[in-house]
Amino acid sequence: MKALTIQQPWAGLLVLGVKTCETRSWNTKFRGRIAIHSSAKMSAEGKELFEQLCELKPDVFYEGSEAWELCTTTGHVLGTVTIEQVFSTNQRKPSNEGELMLGDYSPNRYWFWCIRPEVYQTPIPASGQLMIWEWDENQER
Repeated sequence: MKALTIQQPWAGLLVLGVKTCETRSWNTKFRGRIAIHSSAKMSAEGKELFEQLCELKPDVFYEGSEAWELCTTTGHVLGTVTIEQVFSTNQRKPSNEGELMLGDYSPNRYWFWCIRPEVYQTPIPASGQLMIWEWDENQER
């Protein structure tokens, strides 16, 4: 299965369906189901965003909740989404203001529109890679 490594809390937000677009500096022809892997470390920017989410939605993002666990677990495949379409930021941007706050839509970038998020019951430990990579679910278990 193809996989994409994303920093936290963005990886968790994507598999939860809170975030539906993933921005990148590169384009892809890939469309279809893809595993979402959380990178090994959470950046300072990611920690700041997560703290804001906890303040804005304390009923969703509290210690021990599914959202908390999915947005703080690092180095694991969290679930899957389907990349439905890819757009250039030069041509269009999502209309959802919340979505615009969760990605980098500056010129000459791309955004992957992701649908049908699925959370794995138990995250699977895995080592990530750059770009879209091949993940063997059975090998990791």
